[in-house]
Amino acid sequence: MRLIRPLNLLTLSRTLSLSPALHLPPCSTTTRLFSTPRGGGPPKYVPLEDGPLLKSDLLNRYFAMRHGNSEANQMGVISSDPNVATGTHGLSALGVEQVMESVEKFRGMREGATTRVFCSDFKRASMTGDMLAAGIGTIATREVRLRERYFGSLDGGGDTRYGEVWERDGEDDAHEWEGVESVKSVRERTAELVMEIEDDDVKNGREAGDVVLVAHGDVLQILMTVFKGIDGKDHRELHPLETAEIRELDRGDTETINFAN
Repeated sequence: MRLIRPLNLLTLSRTLSLSPALHLPPCSTTTRLFSTPRGGGPPKYVPLEDGPLLKSDLLNRYFAMRHGNSEANQMGVISSDPNVATGTHGLSALGVEQVMESVEKFRGMREGATTRVFCSDFKRASMTGDMLAAGIGTIATREVRLRERYFGSLDGGGDTRYGEVWERDGEDDAHEWEGVESVKSVRERTAELVMEIEDDDVKNGREAGDVVLVAHGDVLQILMTVFKGIDGKDHRELHPLETAEIRELDRGDTETINFAN
């Protein structure tokens, strides 16, 4: 087996700060999926069309990666407004260490696989995606459909209020209490991304590979319900992703890989 050279934190940090190729703007083809509400506020997701969230068989193998511990986590605040979080609340020092560890494990166990990385354009997720991509020799693609779930009037407040939203999620996946983005909306936008990747790969004759989706706790937790074929209202019944954890997104009947710290 080929030896895998350990990641060097200093080298990777320099790469992230100096390489413009690793700092791509949000994908222009996805901006049409969001509309700006009257009166201002973050853009709202607009589904393109109705239909099944995921087809029964997928070409690629999908992994969810939650961003590493962030400055917002350290502060104990909810950071879900793209006008703020795309430029602030990046990874904390702890978060960088967490991501380094997860990247090391992932590239060791998935050596030889063709891997693509798609990440939210929120700073904490884009930093995580860039670190993962640099560690496996590729470039992360920014994807607005992986953005954090918007938490309405709770944004900027204490993260102890997440529980109030989750309690309502369990009763109604379409609720928008206090302006929070609904579970249904998150399911639609993330599943649509997966289907778009699949359709594009089939259309262009690409071979199967690994796809890592780097995003946020609620977003990935809700996407898991799509893969498992369970109701979105039950997303908190699934084991939560830890910061910087990489977990395979399975269809409920396959062996999975977990790269927990």
